[in-house]
Amino acid sequence: MESRGRPEARNEHHLTDLRQRVAAALAAEDWPLARALSEAGLRLAPRDAALRDALHFARWGEWLATRYQAAREHLRAGRWAEAIAHFDAILAQRHSEYFARASGYHDSEILRQQAQEQLDAEPRLADWYERGAAALRAGDAQSAADAFREVVKRRAHYRDAARQLAAALAAVERQRLAAAIRAEKGAP
Repeated sequence: MESRGRPEARNEHHLTDLRQRVAAALAAEDWPLARALSEAGLRLAPRDAALRDALHFARWGEWLATRYQAAREHLRAGRWAEAIAHFDAILAQRHSEYFARASGYHDSEILRQQAQEQLDAEPRLADWYERGAAALRAGDAQSAADAFREVVKRRAHYRDAARQLAAALAAVERQRLAAAIRAEKGAP
């Protein structure tokens, strides 16, 4: 009887260790590690409710982390609608127990709002940009500079607005210098 008890005791000790490591991985939001450890524990004890719950939470955490990372990448790339879609999927889970326990994603609402503001600003930015381009083509460098300045002030990396602003400002300076030279030549 003693020989049967020993492997069971070792197995239980191993499961206890695995449960502690799973709990630590979940607390650290190391979802892949928590999933792998939970799966390993379930191979030893397939009916272990705590490990099944931990595996479910780890899988959910991986889903959440993947969505959050994708949303952040879309934000960085200026793909506002795509970012909003990912944040909406995340925020649809905000009342779940899992979302409450996962601390790294609670800024999703603020980031979604920022993406929405950027998306809402697109028509105004496009309008200013087009006005600037038209003014530059028409030779009205000051109006072009004013329009491109509005774009750059709101979104520095919108299309090539910064380059267009620099071109418009250079044209304003050339026009100012040309006017000064004309005025100097016209003076007696």
